[in-house]
Amino acid sequence: MVTMNEKLRQIQALFVDADGVYFDGQEMRSVVGGAVVIGKQRSLQDGQGVSFLRELGLAIVFVSGDGDPLSSIVEKINGLPSAKSGRWKPVVFAPEGASKADRITAWSSESGVPLSSCAYFGDDVDDLSAMQRIKDAGGVSIAPQNATRRIREVVDTVTNARGGSGALREFADMLIDAYNRDEREFPPA
Repeated sequence: MVTMNEKLRQIQALFVDADGVYFDGQEMRSVVGGAVVIGKQRSLQDGQGVSFLRELGLAIVFVSGDGDPLSSIVEKINGLPSAKSGRWKPVVFAPEGASKADRITAWSSESGVPLSSCAYFGDDVDDLSAMQRIKDAGGVSIAPQNATRRIREVVDTVTNARGGSGALREFADMLIDAYNRDEREFPPA
């Protein structure tokens, strides 16, 4: 039987849902200059977790229809020295599609990374078909502590941290441990 650490060491790409995983699922709206501006909250620890995952060689793929603030955060992440130097792969968005399952399948086909070498981090029923597709292929599915019951029923692991509050960092720590690495030896972002 394959252990979880063995499965984790096979991951080449992580699909990430935005609301409820990267962000905490709350939304703040303000009117600025007559336009509605949407704000979302996330943990800076999760940002560091994304950097750690990239240092381990994972492709990070957001599966979200969100524009800003996510697109501006991705732009900032891709502007970090380690990304600009080519050391890290750029963070990308999954191609548009009818469903999240279709989107991850399209990305897998385009990138050449099989779904069996992918993980999906989601929290709600709109992630279910994509998570099931990853599981059926032999990949890993993860949920934050705040995931809904239907998601908890199918995932390989549930983090102790809530989405947007350290869950991605916790998953990064799991991979660092699986690789027997020490994040103190990682270069600055």
